[in-house]
Amino acid sequence: MMGADEIIKKIEERVNAEVEAIIAEANNKRKAILEEANADAERRRQAILEKSEKDAILEKQRIIADANLKARRLKWEVQEELINQVLDATKNEVKKIRDSPKYNDVLKGLIHEAVQSIGADKLEVILSEGDTIDLDAISNEIGVELVLSDERVTGMGGVVVRTLDGRIEVDNTFDKRMERFSEVLRTEITTTLFGGA
Repeated sequence: MMGADEIIKKIEERVNAEVEAIIAEANNKRKAILEEANADAERRRQAILEKSEKDAILEKQRIIADANLKARRLKWEVQEELINQVLDATKNEVKKIRDSPKYNDVLKGLIHEAVQSIGADKLEVILSEGDTIDLDAISNEIGVELVLSDERVTGMGGVVVRTLDGRIEVDNTFDKRMERFSEVLRTEITTTLFGGA
C-alpha cells in the first residue's frame, strides 16, 4: 500500500529535473532583473549627479528595491507554479492507484483505519462504482460486521465507512484525504523543493 510519503517521494524523483530547470530559470530571471536594475540605476545616477548626489542615491535605492520586489514576486510565482504541478502530479498518481493490483490492499487499509476510528460492531461500507472487495473476509479478520451500501462514492477512489444510522462517518476517499492533507503536502513540497522558503 502506497502512503502519502511514498507518493510524494515518487513524484519528487519524477519532477526533480523539471524543478531544477524552473528554479534555475527563475534565478536567471532574477539575476537579469537585478543586473538590468543596477545598470538602469547607474545610468540614472550619472544623469542625476548634475542635480544632486543625494537624489541619485535615493533613486538607486528605490530602483534596486523595486527590482528585488519584482524578483521576489517572480520567485514566489515560480514556487506556486511548481507546488501546483507537484500537487497535480500527486493527484494523477493517486488516480492510477485504482488501476493498480494493490488497490484492494489500499481499500482494505482504508477500511481498517475507518473501523478503528469509529469503533462500532456493525458498519456500512460505501465503495466507488466498479470497486469490489471481500467484505466478509475483512469482517472475519477484524471482528466487525461490514455491510456493503447500495450508494457509491464519486471521485478518484477510496471508501466511506459509517455507522448504520449514518451518525458517524469516516470519509476515506482519495479526494477527501488529499483535501485533509493538502496543507501538510504543500509544506512538505515547499520544504523539499525550496528548503522551506
